[in-house]
Amino acid sequence: MEWPIFQMPFIGNRMLIAIIGTIHVSISHGMAVGGSFFIVLLHYISIRTDNQRLNELVFKVLGIFFIITTSVGALTGVGIWLSTATVSPGTIGSLLHIFFWAWFTEWIVFVSEVILIMFYYLGWDKYGSKTGFKIGVVYVAASWLTMMLITGILGAMLTPGQWLATKSFWSGFFNPTYVPQLMTRTFIAVLLSIAFGLFITRLHKDYRDQWPEVWKFAGKSLLIASPLFLLFVLSYYNSLPLQISHLTSTALMTMKYATWAYLSKIFYISIVILMMIFGLILLTKKKDYVLLSFIPAFLMVFAMGNMERVREFIRKPYTIHQYLYSNALREDEAPFLNKTGVSAHLGWAERSAKETDPQLRLGEKIFKLECSTCHTYSGINGITKKTNILQNPELNENFLKTYKRSHPFMPPFIGTDAERTALALYLDKIVKEANGKTNVQPSEGNK
Repeated sequence: MEWPIFQMPFIGNRMLIAIIGTIHVSISHGMAVGGSFFIVLLHYISIRTDNQRLNELVFKVLGIFFIITTSVGALTGVGIWLSTATVSPGTIGSLLHIFFWAWFTEWIVFVSEVILIMFYYLGWDKYGSKTGFKIGVVYVAASWLTMMLITGILGAMLTPGQWLATKSFWSGFFNPTYVPQLMTRTFIAVLLSIAFGLFITRLHKDYRDQWPEVWKFAGKSLLIASPLFLLFVLSYYNSLPLQISHLTSTALMTMKYATWAYLSKIFYISIVILMMIFGLILLTKKKDYVLLSFIPAFLMVFAMGNMERVREFIRKPYTIHQYLYSNALREDEAPFLNKTGVSAHLGWAERSAKETDPQLRLGEKIFKLECSTCHTYSGINGITKKTNILQNPELNENFLKTYKRSHPFMPPFIGTDAERTALALYLDKIVKEANGKTNVQPSEGNK
């Protein structure tokens, strides 16, 4: 409540973060962490077999990984910080207080990772194959270490475990889902790197004679990494508390399938079966199949995006489980605010409110604080499209009293009865305006 309220027009705050995050995670996992594995192992094969042509091809693939990770990957990494800190500064502030030294260490490791890949790529011919390979091995370790550090923070947001009682850094970092999530991310990074590697290798048609070597390596790697990924992703979901894991199928699909919990397992099993089939074909095929260079990349980016969507969704209604709600109100503040009201603490919302009627103005401020993190006005997840629920002030208020039964992923309404009534009236007004009752619509954007 101490921060300005940001509302991203049309796509909403959640989609803004999701777009930036999916691009960043796909690159960081597939071209940095997993990419280092793919490149260094192929580099080793070229040295062991004294295959100069393969060595040259690996260098060219590394060049594309290097350019994309240090440009798009780095920019979207900054973009995640900027978007999350803008949308939910309370969450980022809390995480910095809890995990300052983990993030500080990760920054040092990240800088080291960038320096290592620069030495690895720019010194490919200068240092010789064996020295270059050693630099590559250290680069693999540094890349994985960044994932190891970030996973501790991401895991604590979902399953803080004993941290809720002890407030200890180590209790939060080594949380109940830390190891299975880390291993899941490790092997999905490997699978992504193979998929990207296949795609990029095909672009280098001058090295067509070396494609069979890459296909053979990729086929073996897929057959090994795919079942390990499935093992750890199922272990990860099995380690989730019941009050979290029951939202998994909803996150993968829609509310319509909320009770179909097995859908999440079927999804990942299907992905793994397909990747293993591709691995067998790559390992044994006698002719070139163009689609095998494209489909794995599409499937793994899709799987990566869904894994991140599930992790973000099942954490609801929190950003830090049982500590901080997704609208940045703390759970332990709720009893106090239910008595005193939240309106007395809405300085930034007061500055941006447009309504002139006192009750509607109050409702608008409550909406900005408690609803606008996830809901736009008329865009994605637009509140004015909920006409089957928001039909009149009385039904609106009843919904605000009871929605936790049907929408457990939404934070509870926090505030006094008068504030709830004001929000119900405001919702009625904007829904009717948006659906043709008047020509006036509330403005969007960063007020």
